[in-house]
Amino acid sequence: MVTKSVVIGDKAFSKRLKRISKKIPLDTKAQMLKLIVEMDADVKKTISGGGRSGRLYGKRGHQASAPGEAPKTDMGGLVAGFNFDVKITPKQIIGQIRNISKYAAAVEFKPSSQGGRPFMRPLYNKWRKVASKRLMQATKSSIKKAR
Repeated sequence: MVTKSVVIGDKAFSKRLKRISKKIPLDTKAQMLKLIVEMDADVKKTISGGGRSGRLYGKRGHQASAPGEAPKTDMGGLVAGFNFDVKITPKQIIGQIRNISKYAAAVEFKPSSQGGRPFMRPLYNKWRKVASKRLMQATKSSIKKAR
């Protein structure tokens, strides 16, 4: 069923609705970009830094991550494989963080007993409430500014 709404009233109210409808997507996209940049830095810091408690490998003495820990940097390929973008479609604002390194999927999805060390799912779980709150605040702020 399709319904149609018509605003009856003064022109000032109609103009405000138009300003709001233009401002919300732009402000939300800006806030989404800030969030994605922070999340990208967070996941890279998690992989590059922090303590290690796994096995020692090779002559260089690389200490791997233990089961349950995020993967740890050895040669830097996993950290270098991250990229992100934010785009607006007619119905949604999409923020994406991807890792294009050839072994990212295996590290993310293998069982930990076989060397898997999830890094994207924990990132999502850590940031989802923060992201929801900030995006809601951006929307409310856009409405207030459009008065």
